Amino acid sequence: MKANWWLSLCLMVVSTGAAAAGRPVTLEEARRAALEQSLEGAELDLALAQARSVAESAWATLRPSVNVTGQLTYNDHETALSYDIPAIPGFSEASSVNQIVTPQWDYRGTVTLTQTLFNRRAYPALGVAESLAEVTGSERAMAQYRLVEGVDEAYFAALLLARSSEVASRNLATSRVELERAEKLLSGRVGTEFAVTRAKLSVQSAEQDVASSELGYRQALESLAALLRSDEAVEVVAPTALPTPPARASLTEQALLSRPELARAAGLVTVESHKLEEGEGQLWPTLAAQLQSNLQQTTAFNDEAFRWNAALVFNWDLYAGGATVAEIDRRALSVQRAELAQRRAEEAVTRGLEQAYTRWEKAESLVASSRSRAELSKALLEQAKRSEAGGTASRLDVELAQSQAYGAELAVVQAEVEQTASVVALYRMAGLAKPGEPLLK
Repeated sequence: MKANWWLSLCLMVVSTGAAAAGRPVTLEEARRAALEQSLEGAELDLALAQARSVAESAWATLRPSVNVTGQLTYNDHETALSYDIPAIPGFSEASSVNQIVTPQWDYRGTVTLTQTLFNRRAYPALGVAESLAEVTGSERAMAQYRLVEGVDEAYFAALLLARSSEVASRNLATSRVELERAEKLLSGRVGTEFAVTRAKLSVQSAEQDVASSELGYRQALESLAALLRSDEAVEVVAPTALPTPPARASLTEQALLSRPELARAAGLVTVESHKLEEGEGQLWPTLAAQLQSNLQQTTAFNDEAFRWNAALVFNWDLYAGGATVAEIDRRALSVQRAELAQRRAEEAVTRGLEQAYTRWEKAESLVASSRSRAELSKALLEQAKRSEAGGTASRLDVELAQSQAYGAELAVVQAEVEQTASVVALYRMAGLAKPGEPLLK
């Protein structure tokens, strides 16, 4: 039986080592790798580039435009006007005049330069394009924030299972020692079959705990690796402790300045405000300057090959059946809706951060109480063992104390991981990776 126990222990160690054979990755490295490998981030980079190109197109409405047109015509025949001029005695001699009316090869070319001088809609339209580019940038940051949040959750889930697996493995080793002890007592005729059976059940329960925690740990690591888009096996390590978070008001103020969804909401308000200004610009006239030059074949009716002209072009749509006013009203309502959405986003961020702060406070208190309980459980176990040796306690009392100590140790692990995770979540929700360092760069 002793040889079998050592064989089982070796197998357990080998399996645990195989599960933890991946490359150690810190939380900061996991976040960075996920952001670098994110396909969604690459897609949003393209969307941001497109939004910026739209803004560049909007600038074109304020810059001069140059238009060139040309035409080359071949006629089936040439038409000419011929006539004679009689002589005037003492002044001129008789002569013949031949002027082309329609040439067989005719060409015309026009160059037009137009510059907008006043258009009340131009700058608001430019503002819409530039604000949409900023909104797209905020959406990219939002996607990055959600990705970091997912990495954090997967990381701490794996960390909890890793530490729980260690506790379960120690409990399994203790259960196997107790089983070996019970079997020795039975073989020496001082133990009972009941004690051996109870010890075997304890071993099986401990084995199930180890198998469950190790399987959960591997699955959590696979989930983390999927977020990192990596085929390499990884292993989590406990993050370095962050400083105690500042007061709620300070974190809330930081969050209102840093969270990307709030930047997006504010950007949408700006977009709708520019759209309203653009709509109101439809009530104003437009004015443009135009310079045009023409080059054409000379004919009997056009004796100059090159001509040019300059003009001021004025346009004012005085009435469009009320459609313009209705459009302005619709855009004003869109501004109000965007402002309401902005306030809702601010309330959601504030409420979420307050809940996270309460979660951290609860985790802080649980760490202290669970550690105290674990210490008492260990003391109770030692007392139970001494009482069993003195004949004042039974083996069942010892096993109950052992079970309580195991549960208390698991509670400490859960409380400590939850404490770290809650601190990390608080800084993340405030837009910080750590004090003074922005979460997204």
